[in-house]
Amino acid sequence: METTFGAVMGATLAVGLWRNRGLIRAATTSSTAESLSPAVEWPLLGLHLMLLTLVEFSSVAWVDAVYDFGLLLGYLPVVLIAGGRWAPVLLALPVTALPICGKTLNNLAYEQHTLPRELGWVLLVAVPLIGLTVLALKLRRQAEMSGVTAHQVLSPALLVAAWLYFGLNYAFFGFPWPWVKWTARTPNALAFAACLAGLTWLALRKPDGQPPAAARP
Repeated sequence: METTFGAVMGATLAVGLWRNRGLIRAATTSSTAESLSPAVEWPLLGLHLMLLTLVEFSSVAWVDAVYDFGLLLGYLPVVLIAGGRWAPVLLALPVTALPICGKTLNNLAYEQHTLPRELGWVLLVAVPLIGLTVLALKLRRQAEMSGVTAHQVLSPALLVAAWLYFGLNYAFFGFPWPWVKWTARTPNALAFAACLAGLTWLALRKPDGQPPAAARP
């Protein structure tokens, strides 16, 4: 289910972005200021982060009633991406990774006891989230430099995110390598590996002759 859903949604977004690349280029190059002030952007980002953490790792009735519904869960991120300065890149990297890292930690360190809890917190939560936050801030500052293209900013983010989620997925499902005894997870792992190879190629390839859109994560 996860592989099919991810492939269909990823393909839909890719086709939509490609077909509307001219409009996106015009919007990014003509935009000179974000619509959300820092006094609004950062509290909204903090609110989303708090609600996301609560709905994923606790059971609070009113939070579950509001934020466990997919459309409402996506409302604040849409606002932040459309009008924020720092929120778009932070949402794309550390905020998205937070529940995935947390669920992997819970599975490997607290349920299966594959890793000591202290080591799990370091390897599965602290290192990925700190690294992604540093990368997000670096890429956002880089995007403001003159002469920097969208490809230069977004390629490292795609490469790091793809390999991180591939590694977390493999760890969560017990490293279903194709050369060991096959399980129900092995075909999924092979499909994920093929997708990872394609995404890695896209991240590392040089852009074509057309000038890419101005970078604005």
